[in-house]
Amino acid sequence: MKLCVRLPVKTEVLGQTILTSRVLFRLLQCDYGGMYTIKKYHSNKVDTNEGWQHTKIELIPLNEDYETIDLNSETEYRTVGLLKCVL
Repeated sequence: MKLCVRLPVKTEVLGQTILTSRVLFRLLQCDYGGMYTIKKYHSNKVDTNEGWQHTKIELIPLNEDYETIDLNSETEYRTVGLLKCVL
């Protein structure tokens, strides 16, 4: 299986399927020591005096065998790209 992913991400990812990487070691700024996952990005936002703020961010699996990932200040995920198709 091959994935077609658009890089870099320069757009809103709400509701889109993304390839994301979890960095397991704070000091390691490359892809080594991390893991990749494909999830649907979902967030809830509220209006504030400064604009808006996330109240909840989730990475929702496409496969029911996997769990939703709740992002918070202690999780270290970064969006790698937008999933366009699977070959």
